[in-house]
Amino acid sequence: MAKFLISAFADEASPNIREQIAACKANGITHIELRALDGGKTINNITPDEAREVKAALDEGGIGVSAIGSAYGKIEITDDFEPHFEAFKNTVEVAKILGTKNIRLFSFYFTKGESYEEYRGEVLRRLEAFCDYAAPFGIRCCHENEVGIYGDIPERCLDLHKALGGKLGGIFDPANYVHTNADILPAYEMLEPYIDYMHVKDARFSDGVVTPAGEGDSNYTELLRRFDKKDGERFLTIEPHLTIFEGLAQLEAHGGSKALLAGKTPFHYASRAEAFAAAANALHKQIRLVRGDKVMQHKNLCGRVAVITGAGGVLCSGFAKDLAAQGAKVAILDLNLAAAQAVAADVLSDGGVALAVQCNVLEPESLAAARETINAAFGTCDILVNGAGGNSPLGTTTKETLELSDIAEKAEGVKTFFDLDPKGIEFVFNLNFLGTLLTTQCFAKDMVGKQNACILNVSSMNAFRPLTKIPAYSAAKAAVSNFTQFMAVHFADVGIRVNAIAPGFFATNQNHKLLFNEDGSLTPRSDKIISHTPLRRFGTPDDLTGALLFLCDETYSAFITGVVLPVDGGFSAYSGV
Repeated sequence: MAKFLISAFADEASPNIREQIAACKANGITHIELRALDGGKTINNITPDEAREVKAALDEGGIGVSAIGSAYGKIEITDDFEPHFEAFKNTVEVAKILGTKNIRLFSFYFTKGESYEEYRGEVLRRLEAFCDYAAPFGIRCCHENEVGIYGDIPERCLDLHKALGGKLGGIFDPANYVHTNADILPAYEMLEPYIDYMHVKDARFSDGVVTPAGEGDSNYTELLRRFDKKDGERFLTIEPHLTIFEGLAQLEAHGGSKALLAGKTPFHYASRAEAFAAAANALHKQIRLVRGDKVMQHKNLCGRVAVITGAGGVLCSGFAKDLAAQGAKVAILDLNLAAAQAVAADVLSDGGVALAVQCNVLEPESLAAARETINAAFGTCDILVNGAGGNSPLGTTTKETLELSDIAEKAEGVKTFFDLDPKGIEFVFNLNFLGTLLTTQCFAKDMVGKQNACILNVSSMNAFRPLTKIPAYSAAKAAVSNFTQFMAVHFADVGIRVNAIAPGFFATNQNHKLLFNEDGSLTPRSDKIISHTPLRRFGTPDDLTGALLFLCDETYSAFITGVVLPVDGGFSAYSGV
């Protein structure tokens, strides 16, 4: 299965690079294929110094460059090649500065009746010159099919790839093939070995109208399903062409957007940003259809902004993926940025919209900075999941009960109730309770008066019945449950529902050694847990999905607030007899 990386021609959202970055972040896009910039500049003619300025802005915004969306090869085959090639050399330097390994190009226009057979050798010579110059710099030239060029139909694209012996990468643009009346799925199978990445653009055979992915005649869902069989990271680059933008007429001088340029399209958007978002949403939908991980049953969660703390961890990362699968835009907050980024990458690869944000829930300044970042990218919070929490050995005893010998002659390594470190107790209370309070203070301000806003806290079945050995954690989670009920009442008049999930014992990679012996058998403590769990098993992260979506979706839980819902296999209900 491929790891999809989402890119876009963000100049269709705005010519301004910072607005392009903002549009990408708002729509779950991690990379840009750079084509046009402020002041009518194109990527073909920016200087290295200008490229460094663009790179600084991209780095600041956390957006990568998937490819240089150049127009090389978009001249007539009979035009002078040397000035074109000299400009290309500068673009290779620009590509190095921008940190991309790909330059998109074309195979020259044949719009004046030139013979394909007569000029085939010249096309190959020119393309090979591009490839040979770029290769020593670690840059791959990738050919895009386009109406009017030599490589307009699948058969001639295949000819180019075979003749150049693997030097030339391939970009599959389904809409452009529709505009040549090609049979799309056979075209994909013909070219599959040579395809590096794919454009996200669809079109109709009947009138040539460009559509969001999946709404045209390219069989986009099936194309994506087949592309998903390739290994490694694979870019899907959104090229909307859904509304007229500066430079479209020049880009499509010989292309297939005549219906759009003539105003003959059924797709109408209030702004370029809205058209860009529509194209991005269509791709996210297509990926979810192809991956089919979870059916979107909670459609009214689609488009909502969900902020999840502790989302780099096992359980809360599952929350992020579950909400993203329903179309929510998820902000993944964690103290460990690398962990948050890994979760965000998984969400994005599966067609979701996600943003990784480093955040310390015990520092109001860090929370405020996270809120500002999220509001700028997604808008204000609709769903807040307070998942950050944990325990500390400093707040834990080594034995389940105190024995007289522990006072008189305490064995080495034994830590009793009387040895508990106040700093450890404070840390556990701060992380679980204070982290919930401070996060809610920060984000709930934006939720006041919003329709269907909700807060979901993560408590524990420890809150119902404290476990032995972990008094600090049990008491802190009891505080979270109590605080949940307080907030449910406090926020009721301003429209915010507040509930909590109380997970039981969940087997994860993180706690596997604590629950199981090396031979896979239960440890003595695990044996006690299972014997007191009526369903006779540990939970898995997927066991929390139903509770999460039920409590977040007002269709099912609009009259539920102040509830602490156990998801523990019956552990909290069992008396032991």
